[in-house]
Amino acid sequence: MSKWHKFYIDMAKQFASMSCDPRLHVGAVIVTTDGILYPGYNGWEMGGTNEPDSLEPGQSGCFVGSARVETLSGRVKIEQIKIGDLVLTHTGKYKKVTKTFRRNYNGKLYIL
Repeated sequence: MSKWHKFYIDMAKQFASMSCDPRLHVGAVIVTTDGILYPGYNGWEMGGTNEPDSLEPGQSGCFVGSARVETLSGRVKIEQIKIGDLVLTHTGKYKKVTKTFRRNYNGKLYIL
């Protein structure tokens, strides 16, 4: 792993610590060839309450269907992920998917 990949992963871990979701702390750093575009963590939009939608597993912190996930075979759409697939986590390691969830969402969607 390059020093820059490690730097961005460490930064994502720091942002994950900001989440108030007691079930899962997720951080992200969106990077382009020009540098950092935007960092963030799971929670509400800027200025929101930073509380989970629900404490029920699978009812908060979802990806939209067009999101792509890094797997050992390359990037695939989130809806193509199956139990048993290995996906890249925020720790920089691949982990096996143990459960998948689907839900309909009718609220605001922010696209970066």
